[in-house]
Amino acid sequence: MLLYILTQKNILVNCNKMEQNGLREDEVLDQLVSRASEDTTFDSGLIFNTECCDPHPLAVSAYNMFMDRNMMKEQNPSVNQMEIEVIQMLSELFYAPDSSGLNGYVASGGTEANIVAFWAASRKNPGKRKILTPRHAHYSKDKIEMLLGLEAVEVPVSRDFRLDPSDVEKLVDNDTLGIFATAGTSRLGVIDPIPDLARIADKHGLHLHVDAAYGGYIIPFLDKEKYGLPDIGFEAGAHSITLDPHKFGLCPLGAGIILFSDSSYIDSIAYQADFPKIENRTLQGSRSGGPVAATWAMLKHLGIEGYERLAESLMERRDYLVQNLKDVDGIGLITEPKLSALGITYRDDDNETLLLHNYMKREGFKITPDMNPNSLRVIMHHHITKGHIDNLVQNLKEAAKSLGAYVPNSVSKVPYPIGKSLSA
Repeated sequence: MLLYILTQKNILVNCNKMEQNGLREDEVLDQLVSRASEDTTFDSGLIFNTECCDPHPLAVSAYNMFMDRNMMKEQNPSVNQMEIEVIQMLSELFYAPDSSGLNGYVASGGTEANIVAFWAASRKNPGKRKILTPRHAHYSKDKIEMLLGLEAVEVPVSRDFRLDPSDVEKLVDNDTLGIFATAGTSRLGVIDPIPDLARIADKHGLHLHVDAAYGGYIIPFLDKEKYGLPDIGFEAGAHSITLDPHKFGLCPLGAGIILFSDSSYIDSIAYQADFPKIENRTLQGSRSGGPVAATWAMLKHLGIEGYERLAESLMERRDYLVQNLKDVDGIGLITEPKLSALGITYRDDDNETLLLHNYMKREGFKITPDMNPNSLRVIMHHHITKGHIDNLVQNLKEAAKSLGAYVPNSVSKVPYPIGKSLSA
């Protein structure tokens, strides 16, 4: 039964959930500490399921210093200038034709950035409704459909998530607005053939958006020839790019980036508010300056060479994990890893893969199961050490023993059967 109390101001207040008189600060802090103790921490060595990062202390300090600055208010020129510099630095990194202006903004994350990309594209090309999206594209494609009234047309991919550009071109018609490509899928880090898709987009007058929320802070800082990586930026023919500093950029959550090839896109979504009398070129209204300051601080602190070292270190740890997985009976990979994510299968069997996940979950490991296809996603991140990898592999070996002897199929279905028995 709901209880209502008449306050001194004669206002009826529902007091079932909210404290009537409030708690002391120390009491609230004690409760917060207790709640936090329920969570698995980055330094535990058990978190292998997230693209989001343990933020750098400098990024946290910058965030806290400017989190109360509203990006819309004229009294905060500091954060507005930092946003301009962030967009200019990243536009230059991705070879924008003109990196001198403000051809984008700091968004709340990749979902918002992806939505804004096609919001601007549809404003510039009114009437066209279809966007071609490989099956492995980020789930924000569904929100784009719901919010913008567009239709996401799914492009088939192979079992190891490879995309054939000819399958994309077959689906182009007079109602096609653009292509939703990905430079590092959130499932497996797969990179779509951006240059090939750009040629299709150019041929048919389509908007090419590249969701680089995962790969945007990795791919530009790696030796493309060494790792067999394609161009993914404006030099490859993209019209818009999504980045997420709160993934591999070492920034706190709430930092995403939308970049456009020129100012006409950001101009297309600009609107004049009647109160206050300001022009807004973002999806949000009020925005905290915290994510802007954190992103700016890390770009300034790490620079090109710092992010190069981080990216190379990620790949070294990925290769270290792959090498050690060869000693685990029955382990296979869904696809050849291009970035820091691996899709692990077990015993060439969907049910066995789920049993492996359940075992690892009981041991406290945070590993995401994927049902399409059935695999376990393991992500190398900056918080993962070689010691953490050794512990993961040892537990996988113990799981293999616990789950019993394995009799391999006569013909393996696993694209990359690296473990013992599968590779024998």
